[in-house]
Formats: sequence, structure tokens, C-alpha cells
Amino acid sequence: MALSGLYRDISGSVGLATVGLLALVLDRHISWNYLNNTATDIWALPLLAAAVLCFRFEKNALMGAMLALAVSSKLFPSLAFLPLLLFRRDGAAALSFVVVALALMVPWLLWDANGFVHNALIFALLVPNESSSWLAEMPASAALLVRVVAPAAALWLWWRLWRGEETRLFFTVALVNILLLLTGPQLHNNYLPWAFVWVVAAILEDSVARDQSPPQLV
Repeated sequence: MALSGLYRDISGSVGLATVGLLALVLDRHISWNYLNNTATDIWALPLLAAAVLCFRFEKNALMGAMLALAVSSKLFPSLAFLPLLLFRRDGAAALSFVVVALALMVPWLLWDANGFVHNALIFALLVPNESSSWLAEMPASAALLVRVVAPAAALWLWWRLWRGEETRLFFTVALVNILLLLTGPQLHNNYLPWAFVWVVAAILEDSVARDQSPPQLV
């Protein structure tokens, strides 16, 4: 529902939105990992789609709440979307995010702070490179360089969007998620839709922009 609404909003067409959804449904990474194997990423992705949809409609408090739900469901790729909070200067989005995130996480911290920190934070930082990640075949110094440059590039993309030097939201989001995947110590099939759902959105965004651009004189 969230992706359907988002694709419909981007394209302004039920037909194009349906084509976008079919592109996802026919992708076996999604149908196998999310429907057959119930990968937990499925909770974060629709919530992120809902957050971006709220961002487009300037529902700031609701956007913050959706981002908090997404981050609480799975830290990555959800944390990559937090710069959206900076685009809304009234503070409602940030306040809503903090309140909802604390309401969801504090009970777990009180119940088992050590387990929460190790499972949600430290594990993601210390997990070694697997053979599924291209970084596993690289020297440690080169892998470290990638993990410094790629996040810096992602922040630069957000900065350009914030400054208005880039106007394509979904182009930016797709590239940010691709960069995030490149830095990971693992690259399992259930991670690929982190980028796929936004690549489809970027294609729809581009198709609409082309339709609206004036004809070129030869």
C-alpha cells in the first residue's frame, strides 16, 4: 500500500504505478526473501516509503513518526533517511521522531540494556566481512577507504538536494542506498531491495520529468 501510494504520487498515473509495482513483484529477491522467508527488512521498507510519501505531502510530524518506526524496525537502511528531518525546519518532524523512537526503544533498554546495545548497535559495527561482500576480497586499507568515502558521498548527495542543486529526490535516495550497500560487510539477497524499490521510483521520477520537459528544437 505504501509503495503503491508513493509510486502513484510520483508518476501521477495508475498505469505507471502498476508497472513499477510489477517490476518489484516479479523480482524474485523480493518475493522469495520477503514473502517466502519473511525477511525482517520488509518492515522497514514500507515504513520508509510511507515516510517519504509524508515528506512529499509535508506531513512533518507523521513523517518523523514513520522514520522512527522504520529505524526501530531495522537500523539499516533506515538511518540513511534521517537527513529528511533536516529538510523540515519547524521541528515537528524531528520532535515526532525523537518521541516515537524513545517510546519504542526505551522499554527494551530498561529490560536488557546490554543485550539491546550489543544486538542493535555493536553487532552491526563488528560483524566481519563475508564472502558475499565485495569488500572481503579487498585489502583492509582499501575497504576502510570505501567505508569512509561512500558515506561522505551519500552526505554530499543529501547536501546537494538540501541546497537545491539537485532536484531529483528519488535519484538521490537510490544512489544513497546503493552506496550503503557497497559499504556493507555482507550483501545478502534480502538487502538488494533496499536499493531496488528506490531505483524503480527514480525511473518513474525521470519518466515524468521527461514528459514535462519542453520539446527540444533541432
